[in-house]
Amino acid sequence: MSQQCFCRNWAVEKTSWTDANPGQRFLTCSNWQLQLSFDGPEAEFDDRSKGVINRIKRHIGKKYDDHIMELVNARKEYNEQVKQLKNKVWMWKCFAVLLLLYVFSWLV
Repeated sequence: MSQQCFCRNWAVEKTSWTDANPGQRFLTCSNWQLQLSFDGPEAEFDDRSKGVINRIKRHIGKKYDDHIMELVNARKEYNEQVKQLKNKVWMWKCFAVLLLLYVFSWLV
């Protein structure tokens, strides 16, 4: 579908994912100024098809949200472990310095 908009930019085919028109395709200007349909709208989906598409869309969205929450929780856990390890490293450094001071105090 290579058609030009009224502003002489190329039209781009997009798909609507609103609840009212899921899967409906339309043409829009490539610089987003105008939405139009050159050949007229496609045949609209029946209510059952719209319902199925919307349920699938919600299911995918829920899975995506769950996955994002898992990633956020994993990052929090990772940051907590990094913090604990940094504290352990600091404690070992302090121990090493104190041990060196103790050893040098015996040498003097």
